Amino acid sequence: MKSASGIRLSMRVWDAPLRLFHGASTLLAALLALSWVEGWPDIHRWTAETLLLLLLFRLGWGFAGSETARFNAFLVAPLSGVEKRETKRRTTTRLTAAGPGQATRTDFGHGAAGGWLILVMLLALSGACLTGLCASPSDPFFHLLPPEATANAAFAHRIALIVLGALFALHLLLLLIAGRISGENPLRQFISGKKRMPAATRTPKLAGPGMAALVFLCALLLTLLLLRQFGG
Repeated sequence: MKSASGIRLSMRVWDAPLRLFHGASTLLAALLALSWVEGWPDIHRWTAETLLLLLLFRLGWGFAGSETARFNAFLVAPLSGVEKRETKRRTTTRLTAAGPGQATRTDFGHGAAGGWLILVMLLALSGACLTGLCASPSDPFFHLLPPEATANAAFAHRIALIVLGALFALHLLLLLIAGRISGENPLRQFISGKKRMPAATRTPKLAGPGMAALVFLCALLLTLLLLRQFGG
């Protein structure tokens, strides 16, 4: 591999489970909002329960998944993010591997601001999902709460859906701006899982399908346990 810093190569950065989660959760979040507006309670409940499964998987994948999927890979202090940008402008050596296992940390995916936006979106999605499971008599967790709490949950559910929609729109806007600045298509990059990086950049560590299956199985069992134990 040539070490010239001007050479950029296509590198696999995002693993398939992470991309599938984002695609599926986006579609399900849209269906969640649509079924709420149209008054489809059965579809709305099924969507919320499926989103609960996906969120539990993402939580596990944030600790046991690929390097770029782990929370500690993109949740950094804002000041740290500024320092990284300053460092990148001064030198490119931090993108190179000094030797096997000695490469310095690289921002393969989101920067500091983008990482925190993703966290807020996950929290909003979690809020919409969880409050939706106890907002009406047909919901599995409804009977666990007193009447005044269920009324508050229904209100919080509506607010969470509105906030989630606003965050999703903001995320799309920032993607368009980033693509405009970089001259590349962020959506295409995420669909393919590949991103153009300097040739000397070390390859991120990606978890295998076995780990993904294990995390998904744990998330599925936990989801079933929660719904059966507390779902009435």
